[in-house]
Amino acid sequence: MIISSSLIVFLIAVITINFILGLIVLFSDKGWKKSINRRFFYFTISSALWQFVNLEMLISRDLTNAIFWTRLTFIIAAIMIYFVFLFILIFPHVFFKSDRTNTIVSLLSSLPVAAIVILGFTHHLVESVFFENNILLANYGQLFYVFFLFVLIYLLAIFLIGFINYRRSEEDQKIKIMLILLGFAIGAGFMVFTDLISPSLLKKDFLSNFGAFGTIFLSGFMSYAIVKHRLFGIRVILTETAVSIVVLAVFLQTLFSKTINQAILNGAVLIFVAYGGYLIIKSVLIEIKQREQLQKVTKQLEQANLHLQELDKLKTEFVSIASHELLTPISAIMGYLSMILDEKLVPVEEKTRGYLEKVYNSSKRLAKLVEDLLNVSRIEQGRLVIDRQPMQIEDSIQTTVDELAIKAKEQNLELIYHKPEISLSKVYADPDKVKEVLVNLIGNSLKYTDKGRVEVSVEAKDSPFPKNHDVVVPEIGEASSREQGKRDKYIWVHIKDTGIGIPKEAQDEIFEKFHRVGQWATRETQGTGLGLYISKSIVEVLGGRIWLYSEGEGKGSEFSFSLPVATSEDKREISGDVAGLGSEDQKKLVDESKTSDRGVVIKEAPQSTAVFEDVAKDNRLMNKKQNAKIKNQNDK
Repeated sequence: MIISSSLIVFLIAVITINFILGLIVLFSDKGWKKSINRRFFYFTISSALWQFVNLEMLISRDLTNAIFWTRLTFIIAAIMIYFVFLFILIFPHVFFKSDRTNTIVSLLSSLPVAAIVILGFTHHLVESVFFENNILLANYGQLFYVFFLFVLIYLLAIFLIGFINYRRSEEDQKIKIMLILLGFAIGAGFMVFTDLISPSLLKKDFLSNFGAFGTIFLSGFMSYAIVKHRLFGIRVILTETAVSIVVLAVFLQTLFSKTINQAILNGAVLIFVAYGGYLIIKSVLIEIKQREQLQKVTKQLEQANLHLQELDKLKTEFVSIASHELLTPISAIMGYLSMILDEKLVPVEEKTRGYLEKVYNSSKRLAKLVEDLLNVSRIEQGRLVIDRQPMQIEDSIQTTVDELAIKAKEQNLELIYHKPEISLSKVYADPDKVKEVLVNLIGNSLKYTDKGRVEVSVEAKDSPFPKNHDVVVPEIGEASSREQGKRDKYIWVHIKDTGIGIPKEAQDEIFEKFHRVGQWATRETQGTGLGLYISKSIVEVLGGRIWLYSEGEGKGSEFSFSLPVATSEDKREISGDVAGLGSEDQKKLVDESKTSDRGVVIKEAPQSTAVFEDVAKDNRLMNKKQNAKIKNQNDK
């Protein structure tokens, strides 16, 4: 057969690449000790040999040589497929768990190959060959169809094992398996079509002369997997090989120098190149080691993160269950004490009454603590019931101020509410939750103010928070940002006091859970450090922001929050763990939905699309960031 010299050069290049690729894999990182490297080497060598035999067949000029090379192509093709089968049995990990099973399968799968090798040189596989229009054609024997079946069975087995290994593997291994299988599928498909389907079914024998080109696809995909995805950990040996070639070339140039001066110059270049090569290899080794360590640490961090998530979930569930269980006896204690102290069902001496009042006050504080813990648990789980509706916030502020006026009077403080002369627009919020925020913020100001006053004011604004850098505005997540992006009118509420103030260095962490500022955490004031965190979470759920301004210690502080103005499209909407409400509360909601002109939209937690669940997720993420920040500070 007449073929072009460029085609011969191309085939020789492919043969050389396969051969070198096999050698590199075999000798990289003592690869000859690893079964997977040896099997890959056997495959590449058999592939290179098969391509060489195909080349000899293509350039044959007489029939004796042509029939020999033609029969040999089938024999080596069977051996090559067998080595691919052996390779896929252990790539990227052993398919059969038992070594004995692997050995038995390897031996049994070699029997058909041995039969083809023995009978391959007889007329049973290829009866004769002949030239027609300078194209080598063949007459096939009965064994050809058996060989055809052998190839199909082995290819199906290879793909099935590869697919199962793909399903079993981790993500970083899957891309390698996919590349190998994709290259093998294209290459095997090409070879099956040209060498088997074409001569047996299409009766076009001349295509069988080009089957060797199918290995190019497999070699290409394997090379890409090696270079791009570090298959066989071969990067170091490639660097060493490249450096060795350059050093060898310079050494030969030095050795055959014609003059002393040229030899000295070449020797200096040799030393420079050798040292530079050493540095390159060293840097590659360091980079690979660092990459491996980074991957190991990343995997450990992922596992630790999953463990922390499980612990966080267990903690939240425990707090929720424990808080519910604690509320029952606390409510009973408070109920009986109330009957004794207020209703005077039992005669009590004055001294005893003083003790009971202290117990009653402590019970109320304990009930408040449990309620705060329950709120935190609901916030983190996205189960807090939010009843959003248009409301007049000035009325809520007035009610809260009236309730806390007695406490302010007891502390000899002024509690002043600057109520606007003209009614402001209604806000879209939950009246009960807004009041809880007001009680927390005004109560904090009263608690941490020894003398002076606490002032409450309200105003309308076009943004959710001030843009100046003097105020401390805590971060929010994407969900809250999206919700705020839908609104352009807000009502701001300010609570300003003349109290102890907040040091600059403590302001960034003031809205975190269980956070109390420095030395004031040990004051006689009662609290858990949850009030501001709960207030922040509620405000963000309602689509607003909360922020702080304080010039520092001893200069008072001003806490502010914003809520979105209600629009004509806003209807009453209840979201959160509605299913967790009592039957009476659920019945009340249904009745309200029937009688209200605006209607009531009820969204249960499992099906809720309310922003609250996203905000709860944002809060959990921020809590993790804060925990990591605290851990880093402790480590330092």
